[in-house]
Amino acid sequence: MEPDECRRIQDLLQEVEEEELVSSEDEDSEVDEVQFSDHNSESELSEEEMPVVELHDGPTYKGRDNVTTWRKHQLPRNVRTRQQNIVIHLPGVRPIGQNSNTPKECFSLIFDDTMIETIVASTNIKIAKHSEKNKNDRSTYLTSITEMNALFGLLILSGLVKSGHQNLEDLWNVHQLGIDIFQTTMSLKRFKFLIRYMRFDDINTRHARRQEDKLAPIREIFERFNHNCKQVYTVSEYCTLDEQLVPFRGRCSFRMYIPSKPAKYGLKIFTLVDARTWYILKCEVYVGKQNDGSFKVSNTTVDVTMRLTEPIHRSGRNLTIDNWFTSFPLAELLLQQNVTMVGTMKKNKKELPPELLAKGRPEKSSVFAYQNNKTVVSYVPKKNKNVVLLSTMHLEDGTIDETTGEDSKPEIITFYNMTKGGVDVVDKLCSTYSTARKTNRWPLVLLFRILDLASVNSYVVFQGNNPQSKMNRKSFLQELGFTLVAQQVQTRATQMRLPKEIRQRAAKRAKMDNAIAPAVPPNPGQRSRCTVCPRKNDMKVKTTCFKCNKYMCNKHMKTVCEPCLAPAENTSSDSDY
Repeated sequence: MEPDECRRIQDLLQEVEEEELVSSEDEDSEVDEVQFSDHNSESELSEEEMPVVELHDGPTYKGRDNVTTWRKHQLPRNVRTRQQNIVIHLPGVRPIGQNSNTPKECFSLIFDDTMIETIVASTNIKIAKHSEKNKNDRSTYLTSITEMNALFGLLILSGLVKSGHQNLEDLWNVHQLGIDIFQTTMSLKRFKFLIRYMRFDDINTRHARRQEDKLAPIREIFERFNHNCKQVYTVSEYCTLDEQLVPFRGRCSFRMYIPSKPAKYGLKIFTLVDARTWYILKCEVYVGKQNDGSFKVSNTTVDVTMRLTEPIHRSGRNLTIDNWFTSFPLAELLLQQNVTMVGTMKKNKKELPPELLAKGRPEKSSVFAYQNNKTVVSYVPKKNKNVVLLSTMHLEDGTIDETTGEDSKPEIITFYNMTKGGVDVVDKLCSTYSTARKTNRWPLVLLFRILDLASVNSYVVFQGNNPQSKMNRKSFLQELGFTLVAQQVQTRATQMRLPKEIRQRAAKRAKMDNAIAPAVPPNPGQRSRCTVCPRKNDMKVKTTCFKCNKYMCNKHMKTVCEPCLAPAENTSSDSDY
């Protein structure tokens, strides 16, 4: 690269400013500050500002910086495939996940046991810290991996019935609008307790970590999710980078305001997605300017893009981005990593020649400009409106796509339209069956989004491992939710302190003959309630069944003579039970 070109790129990189945000100090409280995001896809020049320039027949164009030179005509095309477009790793499920054939196995690849163990341990620390306050409440005991899996299963199932804004009492009331699986899995009071006390890091050390990391309350879980996504799947040759806005209006020091988004307020997440299968490869939460420390990184568009595209460096992939990311320095840096890009451009870039922005051009017309490793096209979809795209993939390619008919769109634009919507599709998939519930805690909002993204990725893995399967995404999520709650339902079916009706329904759902009590003889002389009589009768007895050890009153016992009882005892002693 020439010295002048290097200096020009350095000047451009220094022009981008970073936004500053106020860091939070307390354990759970947040400094509430809303930052405005300039992430939009509209032109930077109005119609009045567009230059009036007559097209000339010269061999080159000059950029508005009077330094950048563009060729007007394309050179003879090289039929050889460029190094940047040679795909090294074939797309698909990697060996680590090729033996996962059920929804639960595929989901565990993305949202693995390590993440669940971290959540359980952190939640138990929070529960233990407030044990004195909750000592008189029977639903405030420590949680377990089985119960946490069941909680996530219920969240997934609630997303299937789109009950994110539905009253929880309605979900648990099986006699009116409720669903049986919720009541048989856990009580409503326990569900609310777990949601309230769920944590994702050690609250005893959070204050120190928060001094240099605003994302400390959920950093470990988020980084583990990104790690698993990269390990399980290899994306196709076309990727899309864009931002998501997760709806949130609670207190948060890095809450964003983006007026072009439906939710307006929320947490911004930059996301790298496979444009073919919509597999999420990497995410990064925008938290503004961090304090000095290991988590302080640059938030310029170039640096954000280079961090997020690190998994596809040296892989021959192509990146599709919008005009918030696209710049000439970024194109050069990606080419050095064997990654090409196609993206729309803001019209205020000084490297662009005025001829590409000229007014008065006929509709559906295109003007191309070429360099050795870049092609720029200006297309007029309607009067006095230009759309400018930069491509390092379509070199010396001024081809018009004949399939567009009278629109006469260049192939660069049709390719961009085909691959630009990857992140938007993922956002729609997450919102269709969302696990999110109303909360004022931003770490919990991010956990809900991680669960949604993990379910999208796990379905992609499931399809890759079961190409003949016709299971749609709704059926996949339903089976996943039922599998996650299955062990907890079995446990509930054997808990004799629960009402008989719930035990019976839990046993039926777990496909058990009946709710079996532990085969441990009761203490001699101890009285307990009959397991068959209605709870309201409060029938206390000392007699138990000789086989299952359940307490039983004489009304529900059968009288057997000793000769008939002996064979029954011998049979029971020889059985596995």
